[in-house]
Amino acid sequence: MRIRIRDWEKHFERDRSKQWKHLQWVPLPNKQGAGYRKIMAHLNGAEIFGCWVALVEVASTCEPRGDLSKHDDESLTLLSMIRQDVLMRAIRFLSQELDWIEVIENLDSSVNNSSKCALETAAGSSILSNSVLSNSLKEEGSGGKPKKQAFIPPDIGEFKKYCEEHQHYGIAQKAFDYYSAANWHDGKGNPVRNWKQKLIAVWFKDENKDPPPQIIRPKVLTPQQQWERDNPDCYKNRPSVAPLIKGLADALSMPQLNEPMRKK
Repeated sequence: MRIRIRDWEKHFERDRSKQWKHLQWVPLPNKQGAGYRKIMAHLNGAEIFGCWVALVEVASTCEPRGDLSKHDDESLTLLSMIRQDVLMRAIRFLSQELDWIEVIENLDSSVNNSSKCALETAAGSSILSNSVLSNSLKEEGSGGKPKKQAFIPPDIGEFKKYCEEHQHYGIAQKAFDYYSAANWHDGKGNPVRNWKQKLIAVWFKDENKDPPPQIIRPKVLTPQQQWERDNPDCYKNRPSVAPLIKGLADALSMPQLNEPMRKK
């Protein structure tokens, strides 16, 4: 993946910085605008912002400044000293969600051949040996063929969302931890190339499917029950019928009421 910082001149260059050929510092905007808030709202916001600052520092040493297209995934990892899967996730977020980074596709081999000089200038020959550089360039292939796109592991939010869409949310955390702990290799030691395909083939089974959601139907009250619910004190001052019932019972037990009526 080849990238460059978008609008470098506008955000990271000042009159004084333009006077220097090689910078040992870079002016970083301190305005915490909508982009910064969107980063920090992400589950891995601090991680993404740390990667962004590291990429800006590396880009300030490039020629032209802000252009990281001479570096591939491996060299960016070595220069920033950030783990590759973490760095690639951050680059994907910064390019797709914020448009702070511009992804460049299909660069010819003439650009790739100049990466050796740029790497040694930015990081020093003690960090990257000629053998590492040659191996990195060999992966590009000959004849100007673009390098095969590197695998970018998903973050946990994207992983869970995909599982939920396929009604397998219950196994999302377990599956993510399984591949993440193995540095995104399967049980046979093979690298995971397409995590969505791996989920469908291995994890999305009927026994792992989420149970259907329970539908809770509200209790239907009669008009009388609704009135009693809305008027809880309606029977509070109602007179008791117990004395009336007792008087009726006493009247029924009177002996004169039990004697048969005599004809006059």
